[in-house]
Amino acid sequence: MSSSPAACLLTPTLGKREGGTAFAVICSNLTGASVSFGNASATGVSVHESGMVLAGLTPAHEAGSVEVHVTTSDGDEVSLGEFTYE
Repeated sequence: MSSSPAACLLTPTLGKREGGTAFAVICSNLTGASVSFGNASATGVSVHESGMVLAGLTPAHEAGSVEVHVTTSDGDEVSLGEFTYE
């Protein structure tokens, strides 16, 4: 039985087109998770030993909004809402 993350928070939700904006996801069951911004993977992703905080850097993207998703090690995917590139 897998435990999907629930009630997740992404911060910030705005960053630069060049990428490299530091972000955090606050949630549960994040151990081994990955994050995607549109079709691109976040870089430098690390998860706190509690499994409740994931940090990383945004990939580069053209200006506009993209959907952000976290995918757990069990393959469950949760939408974190939109991130806007300026």
